[in-house]
This record gives sequence, C-alpha cells and structure tokens, in this order.
Amino acid sequence: MGEKSVASTGALISVESLGYTYLRGTPLAHRALAGADLSVSAHALQGLAGATGSGKSTLLQHLNGLLLPQEGRVTVGPYRLDEPNPDLPAVRRLAGLAFQNPEVQIFETFVGDEIAFGPRHSVPGLDRPAVRESVRWAMEQVGLDFDTFKDRRTLALSGGERKKVALASILARRPEILLLDEPMAGLDPHSRHELLAALRRLIDLGLTVIVSSHQMDDLAGLVSSAAVMQHGRTAFSGPVGEVFEREADLLAAGLEAPLAARAAIELRRRGWPLPSGLVTPAALSAALAVWVSPDGKR
Repeated sequence: MGEKSVASTGALISVESLGYTYLRGTPLAHRALAGADLSVSAHALQGLAGATGSGKSTLLQHLNGLLLPQEGRVTVGPYRLDEPNPDLPAVRRLAGLAFQNPEVQIFETFVGDEIAFGPRHSVPGLDRPAVRESVRWAMEQVGLDFDTFKDRRTLALSGGERKKVALASILARRPEILLLDEPMAGLDPHSRHELLAALRRLIDLGLTVIVSSHQMDDLAGLVSSAAVMQHGRTAFSGPVGEVFEREADLLAAGLEAPLAARAAIELRRRGWPLPSGLVTPAALSAALAVWVSPDGKR
C-alpha cells in the first residue's frame, strides 16, 4: 500500500498542503507546518530556505518518513506517505537524511563501522568485500581518506569530520535522494569550505539533492532552485536567480539575500546595466568584467 506512480505527478517529490503539529492534543502542542508545498523533479538541486523555526527540518523529516503527515499529501518516488502503511524501509533506502547535528545519528565507535552500518543492514546480498568497497567509495565522495579515517574513533572527530561521516554513512546505502538539514551549521570557515567542496562533488553524482539552510550565500553556490519557508508555509519559490533577488520578501521571512545579489541590486540602482540573477560572487564578477575596461573605467 501507499504507492503511486511518479509519472502521475510529474515530480520525484511532491508535498501538498502539509500540516504537522508536535505534541498534538496536549497543552504543549506546537504547530510546525501549516500548509507547506514543495515539488522537486529528479536530479534537481533544491534549496529549502527559512529562518530558525520556519519548518524546514520538519518538512525534510517528512521526506524520508521519519515523520508522517497529519494533514496534506506527501509523495516520495512511488510512495504515498499520507496513505496507510507506507513502506518506510523502502522510502528510507530511496531518501537519506543527514541531520543538522550529526551526533544524533552517529553511534558506532569507529568511523568504518559507522559508515558500514547502512550497507550491512539495509542492502540485501552484500558480502564483506562489497560492504568494504561501499564504505571506501562513500568516504572518497566526501573527502575522507579511507586508510586514514576507517579506524578513527568517532568521538575524536572534529565537527566538520562528523558532518562528512554522517554524509558518507548515508551515501554508502546508495540513495537516489539526499536530504541535508543545515549542513554548514556550526562549522568554522575552513570546515565550511571543505564541506561545500564535498557537497559539490555529491551533486555531480546525479543525485536529487535538497539542502535546507538559513544562510542564503551557502545555498546560492549549491542549488539551482529554492523554496522559502515562513511560519510553516511555503512563502514563495523558483529559480535561485529570482528568489534571492527578492530582498523585501526575504527580509519579511527573516532572511538576508546573498551578498552578491545585494551588491548587484545596489549597482543597478546606481545605473549599472547588470543582468538579473546574479547571486554568486563568480557570476557578479563575470558580469562586471563585461562593463569594466582594463583601465578601471566603465
């Protein structure tokens, strides 16, 4: 039960009018989602933007069946999660979720055992050499050297290394969808740079990737489209070049446009004929190079 053809929706992931209340029916009830919508096609690079408490994490947790809908519809691949008895193990093989705080999902003593746990228990028919190769492959994708890290204790890892191990433990199960909840949160600049590079390598694998963040500069360099969450709803969505230039709407949602987008908007106000959609430093620099002569004059 709980299955539906992807072709009938035209999207790999479809969320319609999703509502969810934590501790529903108690004095501590908290309305986390109140009509969220999301549509993601296969191989898309989707951003999920929003301030703290906007509902991003709750929405992501519905996409691998960690939470089940109380209201609305959720379809992930061929699975309808709002119908009775969805095949949750199959949904979680299809869609892997990396939490904001990797400590909540890392539980083995050694890195190699942590990353091997998924293939050992959720991929039928894998022998020891195949599991080892899956672990090696996953570690390479996130920039962890197999021989250096496989026997390292997980408690001795840095914050950035824990994020990479959590990602590798998901990749080792070979999901088609990767769900990343605030992957850059709490990292120092060096660790952020390394993890961003690892995420760009993952995107090249052809996975469907959904990244949540309250930092628009991080999303601008990773995804091609974005949905902005506000008070448990999807406030607006579209290509990042359009979404991240809506300064007023982003501010209303408690967010700030990427620095490159803000700079481009200000330059247009001052008369520079710059194209729209400049949301990364590289794109802005390329556009400026067209209008600046070698002697520094327009």
